[in-house]
Order: sequence, then C-alpha cells, then structure tokens
Amino acid sequence: MIVCSAAGGYWLASRVTSSVTRLARQVGHADPGNTDLSLSWIKQTSNDEVGELARAFDRYLRRLREFIERENFFTADVSHELRTPLAIMLGTVEVLEQDDTLTLKQKQRITRIRRAAQDMIDLTSALLLMAREHLDSTDEQPCQVAEVALACVEKHSHLIGDRPIRMEVNAQAEPSVMAERPLLEIVIGNLIRNALFHTKSGSVLITVDAGKLTVQDSGAGMRPEELARALERYYKGASSAGAGVGLSLVKRICDRYGWRISLDSKEGQGTSAVIEFSRELDQDYLNA
Repeated sequence: MIVCSAAGGYWLASRVTSSVTRLARQVGHADPGNTDLSLSWIKQTSNDEVGELARAFDRYLRRLREFIERENFFTADVSHELRTPLAIMLGTVEVLEQDDTLTLKQKQRITRIRRAAQDMIDLTSALLLMAREHLDSTDEQPCQVAEVALACVEKHSHLIGDRPIRMEVNAQAEPSVMAERPLLEIVIGNLIRNALFHTKSGSVLITVDAGKLTVQDSGAGMRPEELARALERYYKGASSAGAGVGLSLVKRICDRYGWRISLDSKEGQGTSAVIEFSRELDQDYLNA
C-alpha cells in the first residue's frame, strides 16, 4: 500500500508539475513582440488550477497585445505628425537662407531656426529609439566624444547671451563610443544647458579624457538634498525653471549604454557632472 501510494502520488505530482513547468518555460521564453503566443494547449487539456492559471495568463496576454498595438500606433503617428511639419519648416528655412536681402542678424536667427528644427527631428528619432526594448547594435556608429562635445558647445553658445561666461572644450584624449550620435548629443547638451542656466558669470568647462567626459561650472551649485535627487524624474530644485526631465533623460541614456553618471556639487561653488563610458563599449570598438 505504501509503495502504491508513493507511486500514485509521484504520478499525480509529475502530471501537475509537468504542466506548470511547461507553462513557466513557455512564458519565460516569450518574446514581448511575439503576438502568436498562446496557452490554449493548457486551457483545453486542464480544468484544474493550472488550467485556470493558464486562462488568466491568456487574458492578460490579450490585453497586453492590445496595449502594445495602441503604443505602436501612437509612436508611429507621433513620429509622422512631428516630422512632417518639421520637414516643412526646414524647407521654408532653406528658401529663406537664399534670400540676399536679409540682414546679418536675420540670417543668424534663420540659422538658429534651422538648427532647432533639425535638433527636434534628431530628438524625435532618439526618443523613439529609446522606446525600443533593445538597441540594434548594427545601426550604431562610433562617435568621437570630443567632436560631439565641440558641436554641442557651438550649438548652445547663444545661451550665454551677454553674461561674462567662458565656455570651452579641453580634449585631453579622443575616445570613441558605439552609440547613436543624437543620444550622445542629448547627454552632453543637457549637461551644458544645466551648467549655463545655473551660472551667471565664470566658466563652463567640458573636459574629455580617455574614458570619461566632465562638465564643470562655477555656478550656484546645489544643496545636499537637491544633489541627492537631481537625477530623479520630474524633480526640480528650488532655482530650477525646467520640467525636471533633462537629467533623468541623461540618466536613462547612460543606463541604456552602460555608462555611469555622477554629480558633485557644493552650494555657491558650482557643479561637476562626470560621464564614465563603459570599457566594454570602447573595447568592442577597438576590436571592430
């Protein structure tokens, strides 16, 4: 009786665990983009708790597919609806740039409009890229960090205005990283904008070393409680007029590529932001 009971219990347990194991294996190896995943084999063969669990999973998968479909339509529509007017703006600016009757100041303003429109197109592409679960490494090209830093400084130099601020790039090395250039420009550009916003006079220095980039300003700095939450989404310090998205976006991009961002600041003495690029990406570039 003991042997028969043990054999029967083992047989029953194996039937239950086999269904659970198969269910766990199928769900665990499921691709988020796979719309053909179905658990009907359990629903049709099991009327116990495992079958109920499978039916609950199936209902959740159906809702998840509908949500993903809505998100895909949303991103496609946003991409199209944003790029179309921006392309029209760029075309109009190109026509205006050929007008010889414009003054120098008018041409400078038109150039800024063209640059802003192109930046918005690049930003839209970068944000859509960030929405993907995995980055396609085949689409990435090696980016020269010092070159991107110089371009960002030139792009944001108009923010200085008439303030006595010295902004320059000190390239002590020329590191390359495998990344989408618009995303790297977002990282460096946000750090430069924050530095210029909090600096009334003094300097904003961008230093490029072998494995890192540093943006250091002589501005107002941050209090310890502000520094601790500076990278949180939607957090705005006492003197900030932004939406609290810039630094959190920088943090997301750094996490995406395996970079490390750190902030060091003292109230009244300025802020230093350091981006340390991962050695793996640099090594992959060297091997390539």
